[in-house]
Amino acid sequence: MVFLYRLLRNDEHPEMGLVAKNIWSSVSVEQHVTYGSHGIASKYISCCKSEQAVRKLASMSRTHPRRIAMFYVNERDINIIDLTDPFIRDCFISNMTGRHYAASFEEVLIENNIPKECFVGYI
Repeated sequence: MVFLYRLLRNDEHPEMGLVAKNIWSSVSVEQHVTYGSHGIASKYISCCKSEQAVRKLASMSRTHPRRIAMFYVNERDINIIDLTDPFIRDCFISNMTGRHYAASFEEVLIENNIPKECFVGYI
């Protein structure tokens, strides 16, 4: 089990669970991390591994209001790609820009959805 943090979009309501923009998308992990979610509909939901990292991300965000949700997820039940691990990050992301973003914001990707039962609260 691991705590994860997400800077929410205005249309997201974690009390109801979160679903990726397009669960059938062929957008790669590298594309998702390098180019962000603006204009790209991927099957990944970006989260941060620490509160400090998500607050850093929020400070640079164009999103208002800035709402941050905390989730408690079980890695056995949800497909997680933990890009904070340098080996995993290097396997998925070949370009320096994407690697920098993933490391700077302690990025962890959830594939497809985060069930409402994982929602802990807002911070």
